[in-house]
Formats: sequence, C-alpha cells, structure tokens
Amino acid sequence: MPQKIEQLVEEIVRTRLQDAQLDECDLTLEELRQIRESFAKTLTSMMHNRIAYPKGESAPETSSDGTVRVKRKQKTQRLKEEKEAPPTQPAAPKAGREAANVR
Repeated sequence: MPQKIEQLVEEIVRTRLQDAQLDECDLTLEELRQIRESFAKTLTSMMHNRIAYPKGESAPETSSDGTVRVKRKQKTQRLKEEKEAPPTQPAAPKAGREAANVR
C-alpha cells in the first residue's frame, strides 16, 4: 500500500511539472521531493489498518468520516448509579480508651 501511495503522489507531481503548472513557483526540485515524501508519509499514515476491537458494549464505533468513537454506555451507567446511591454513613465514633484520648 505505501508503494502505491508513493507512486500516486509521484505521478501527480510529475503531471503538474509536465503541464507547466509549477513553472512560476519558487520551489526547487529538492523542495518538491521533500513535499512529495511528506504527502506520501501523511497519506500512508492515514490509510493504515485499524485495530480489530472485540464486539460488545465497549467496542469503539467508526463514523462515516472515519472518526473512532468509544461507546460510553457503561461509564454513563456507572456514574448514574453512583449519583443515585445513598450517601455513605460516617464512621462510628471510637469507643473505649481511644475515645478518652480524643479532645
């Protein structure tokens, strides 16, 4: 896949050079090479294989634009339960000798 992307970027730049679309720009051939490499690297990183997540409640979803979204159902449910839970009881006062030393 990376080679195909590099070839495509190379072809696009070569076509632009042959069509004289870059005749009036101040870029050197070395700078064009660096730009080609940068485009190829960026496009390659965008097209890498995604990690296969297990199916289930916490598996991420990929939207139509390729953005990965994590389902938050479990976290939301846990937070809701914590919010609705009765407040915890304060610790019982110490008895005996320890209580006598407290002032």
